[in-house]
Amino acid sequence: EQHAVEVAALKEELAGKLAEVTALNEQHAVEVTALQEELAAEVASKLAEMTALNEEHAVEVATLNEELAEMLAEVTTPEQHAAEVAALIEQLADKVTEVAALNEQHAAETILLKVELSSKLAEVAALNEQHAVEVAALKEELAGKLAEVAALNEQHAVE
Repeated sequence: EQHAVEVAALKEELAGKLAEVTALNEQHAVEVTALQEELAAEVASKLAEMTALNEEHAVEVATLNEELAEMLAEVTTPEQHAAEVAALIEQLADKVTEVAALNEQHAAETILLKVELSSKLAEVAALNEQHAVEVAALKEELAGKLAEVAALNEQHAVE
């Protein structure tokens, strides 16, 4: 009877530990899912920003091409041509500067996105590591309880 009581108590402890492992697994799954959803939303947002920047850049280049075509169509005299070419060169320099700034901004945003993604991936890795440590500790506890049950069984058999 005493043995049955001790075994029942150990079984309850084992069930409790298994419940803890299950709860940890569920919590971990929820945390990882939340991180994955947050990551997906951030990536989608950054991609939308980059797409918008690329579209804006394409519109600016198309506008510049139209302006150039109009200016070239209006050229008549050498003096006028020289003045318009000088103005055109100035405009081109401005546009090249604008394009360079846009490219720089795009590169900076890409780097920022990569840093954010690396950070999120590090969070997921840390969660996985923490989960593995917790599960290992619970497994050790479970192994200890099973050893106690085996010792009780042995003691019972001897008695």
